[in-house]
Amino acid sequence: MQLGAVILKIGPDVLSDAIAWFSQARGEGPAIATHQGSGRDCVYTVHATKVGAVRIPWTTYKHACEEAGASWCVLVRVIPHTAIEQMVIARLLDEMTGHDGGGKPWKYSVLEIGLQMADGIINKALREETRRRLPGTVQIGRHHEIFWFRRYGNLIARRVICSRTGNRWLARVDDVPAVLEHGSPDDTADYLLHSGKWTIDECSPGWERHIDRVTAERLRMQI
Repeated sequence: MQLGAVILKIGPDVLSDAIAWFSQARGEGPAIATHQGSGRDCVYTVHATKVGAVRIPWTTYKHACEEAGASWCVLVRVIPHTAIEQMVIARLLDEMTGHDGGGKPWKYSVLEIGLQMADGIINKALREETRRRLPGTVQIGRHHEIFWFRRYGNLIARRVICSRTGNRWLARVDDVPAVLEHGSPDDTADYLLHSGKWTIDECSPGWERHIDRVTAERLRMQI
């Protein structure tokens, strides 16, 4: 594990299935991630759980995924982050987990989950041809998604969901567009995998079945 790695997970449980359903826009392939975390250093990772933003040792988290039968993948940049970018990433992660020298951990944002669901229903209702013509639409990989409600996910300060623990720093170091700070784990996965700037560092056996053949082949060429 390393600072600035992106952890993606999709699990065989009811909550994961529900998130996958809301994350899949009309005309889009199946969701490839329903949870997102970040590498903090060679030992710890950062996630948002029902209690808020927390540090979890990578070995502990990976073992829990394997015990639950979940598929996981760790993405890293092809060109590593600079020293300055690493400082920014570490500061933002520590701020959310309360390891910044005085703050408390950020709590879980039920509001942002509701906003994600609202946009998800709209994305499932509208065809791709319609979505791409509307304002407030973002291209992610080969499709477009509505970002009408979830862009207001930070109305309540110091609240966070799993994807924003990573997308907040990804947006700050220009790895994703600013609007994707409020994207879902699947949005992040699609954007990074199609950008050509990220590659698989490690993954559980068979994780590649969750991504399309062209993307899988390109990633294999980068490794």
